[in-house]
Amino acid sequence: MHRRIWGRCPSVASGGGGRVGCNIDVSNVPDLGKIFFVQNGVVRGKDEVLEKWSKTGFVKSTGDVESTGWLLDVLVCVEKIRKQEFSLEDVYAFEGVLKAKHPANHNVRAKVRQQLQFLRDKGVVRFLGRGRYRMRLAGVL
Repeated sequence: MHRRIWGRCPSVASGGGGRVGCNIDVSNVPDLGKIFFVQNGVVRGKDEVLEKWSKTGFVKSTGDVESTGWLLDVLVCVEKIRKQEFSLEDVYAFEGVLKAKHPANHNVRAKVRQQLQFLRDKGVVRFLGRGRYRMRLAGVL
């Protein structure tokens, strides 16, 4: 399993007082979940940060870690499509990636549809019909 957070060696010389810091891999975090307080040297306003934070509340309602993992993995796939409108077939193109991340699941396509329904119910995507979807939250793509 890929580690997303791992400890660094303690460094007294860097002024850390022997404390251990962490490295965090955010490469698999959906863009929706990347909330910057400071970006490219520019401090973001409190209202802007809180508005973006409020758009992530749907993740808490998934119930458990495995469900959250599936939800975020499917959302990352949708973001990688890089189109405002996309098809179920576009998401199915990531089936191999999702199988590798979730080898115990033998019904990946059904799980993708389930996660897209959840994202629809939470207002992240809109179902257009006939396997077509549209991203609803601004700033995701």
